[in-house]
Amino acid sequence: MSERLDLIPVEKDELFLEQPLPYDLYDRNGLALMKEGDILTLHKSRDLLKDSWRSRGLQDPPRPEPILGPSTETPRIWQPKPMSAAPCIRRPLTEAKVLIAEDMKLSQKLLVNMLNHERIYKIETADDGNSAVNKFRARHFDLVFLDIDMPVMDGLSALAEMKAYKPCIFITLVSASATSENVLKGKEFGVNAFLVKPISGLSIERILKMYRKDCPP
Repeated sequence: MSERLDLIPVEKDELFLEQPLPYDLYDRNGLALMKEGDILTLHKSRDLLKDSWRSRGLQDPPRPEPILGPSTETPRIWQPKPMSAAPCIRRPLTEAKVLIAEDMKLSQKLLVNMLNHERIYKIETADDGNSAVNKFRARHFDLVFLDIDMPVMDGLSALAEMKAYKPCIFITLVSASATSENVLKGKEFGVNAFLVKPISGLSIERILKMYRKDCPP
């Protein structure tokens, strides 16, 4: 039946989470799976990625960047979901779980030591943005530090993916130079704070003070 309907397999980067489908989807036998305009959820996408087909003659529509998971080859940026208007209720810093994504071990250690000095001990590290996103999805973090310049996936791409997954998360972008381009992109994706290297104790205190604003008394 797929030949009669002139169907072709759907590629992974043609499907987008939380976006309306641009065309009908079928299985290899021509049985309808989803209709054009249906919203693709994470649960549905797992099955559809295994075996889904579309009409051959369709013109590919304009699409946002693919958001079906982190890539180890080409960094990609999620389109973040709208931020919630309700204020976030954060755990006290002494109980908070922190993720540090930094490819330089010395910078990792410095930031860990500074947070330890503030009595923050539940800390994990990642060497690149892709590893950070994977850890973020698997665990519940309250506070994330993302270096902008990292291999595999940069900090801005990781920021966008994390904010799309959990808009309420407090994320700080770390960079040796806070260029206007990085600042604008960071704000677009919902960054909470910026930290410029070299990192000082006063700058860490400023970030933690911002985090504490939404903590319960």
